[in-house]
Amino acid sequence: MNESQSDRIASVSTARKASAFLPLKLDRYPRGELRTSCNPDEEIFAALSFYCDVEEAGKRLVSSLTGFEGKQCDDTYDLFQAFIRQGYTFFSSARQLHHRASPLFYYYAFLNLAKAFISLRKPDVFAQPLKHGLTQKYESGDAFDSQRVAVVEPGVFPELYELLTDQKLPRGCSFRIVDLLSYLTDISFEYQDAGFGTPVILPVRSRLLFSQKSEPSSDMWPCLALGNAGKLLKREYSLSKFLESFDEISLGKNECERIFGIMAHDQPTYRFFQSKKIYRVENERSELPALHEDARAAIKLLFMPNVFSDEEDFHFALPLAEKPSLKMDEFIAGYLIFFYLGSLVRYHPYYLERILRSKEAWIIQRFATSYATTILRHASIYLLGQNRVLSAR
Repeated sequence: MNESQSDRIASVSTARKASAFLPLKLDRYPRGELRTSCNPDEEIFAALSFYCDVEEAGKRLVSSLTGFEGKQCDDTYDLFQAFIRQGYTFFSSARQLHHRASPLFYYYAFLNLAKAFISLRKPDVFAQPLKHGLTQKYESGDAFDSQRVAVVEPGVFPELYELLTDQKLPRGCSFRIVDLLSYLTDISFEYQDAGFGTPVILPVRSRLLFSQKSEPSSDMWPCLALGNAGKLLKREYSLSKFLESFDEISLGKNECERIFGIMAHDQPTYRFFQSKKIYRVENERSELPALHEDARAAIKLLFMPNVFSDEEDFHFALPLAEKPSLKMDEFIAGYLIFFYLGSLVRYHPYYLERILRSKEAWIIQRFATSYATTILRHASIYLLGQNRVLSAR
C-alpha cells in the first residue's frame, strides 16, 4: 500500500446506518430494458423512422421540443426527416464495407444523426451550410500516439457538444486519438493489452438509503459504489466536483452485499460514497426532488449512461488530465474517432495502411468493425429522449 492510498483510507468516513434502500435512478433520460428479435441497429432505426414516416408523430415531436407551429414546424420537421434518412443510408451502407473504408460512411451516418439532434434544438443554424467543426491535425511523419483532431468553429461538432454538455469548447481545443480510445468500453481490453494505458470508464451502482427516525419521518441520502477503483489512482483530480457533495465511506461486507449486490471477493475493487447532505421524508412532504437534482448536479461532469443490460446503473467517464473541466464520454469520443478515421480514408489512405501494419491495427480494426452499434445506442438516447436498452430475446 503506498502513501497516497493509506492517506485516503485514513480519511474515509464511516457509512451512516441505513434501515432500508431503493434503487436510485439518476439518468437524465429514462432508462428501460427491451427484448428484441432484431439486430439493435434495425430496432433503433425503426424507432427513429417512426417519426420520419408518421408525419403527425414527427411534427408533434418537433413542436414539443421547439414550440414551433405552422410553417416553422413543417420546415424543421423536413430537416429532421432528411437527416435521419441520410444517417440510416450511410449506416446501412457502411455495414457492407471493409474496415478500410467503413469509418468514412459511419462518420457521415453520425454526422447526420448529430444534425438531426441539433435541428430539434437550434434549427436556425442550418439557414447557412454548417461545416464539420473539426479538422485533423496530420503530419505524415507523426507517430500514431501524437495524432489529434481539433475543433473549428462554427460547425456541427461544437454545436453538438454544447447541446449535450452545456459547455462551450475553448478556442483551439484539440484531442489526442489515443486518449479518446480510452473511453471506448467495447475495446477496453484491447486498449490496455496493446499498452496504450488504462481505460477511464468506471461502472457505478446507485442506491437511495433510508433511516427511519419515527413513524412518519425518515432521513434519506444517495450512496454510490464505484467499480474498477484502481483506475482512480493518479486521477483523483477527476472527482473534485463530485467530492464537493459526497464523502468517501467504508462499507462492511454484509452491507456491501445487501445494498449493492457486491460479493466479498469483489469489494476491494469498489469505492463507496454517500452524500454530505441528509434529506427528509415527513408525512406528505419529501425532499426527494431536491435529492435527485443535487445528485445529478454533483455527477454531471462524470455521468455516462449504461446502454447495455447488466448490473451497473451507469458509468463515470473520467475527464482528461489536460482538460479536467471538460466533459468527455464514449459517444463524444467515438464521434471524434470516426471523424479522424474517416479523414484518413478520404485524404490519407497511405497513412491508414501504415497504421494497419502496426500494433494499432488491432484497435482500429476492432473499432471499425464492432463499435458503430454502441455509438448508435448512445445517439438514440438523445434523439428518442429514452435509453432503450436492447438485448436479444
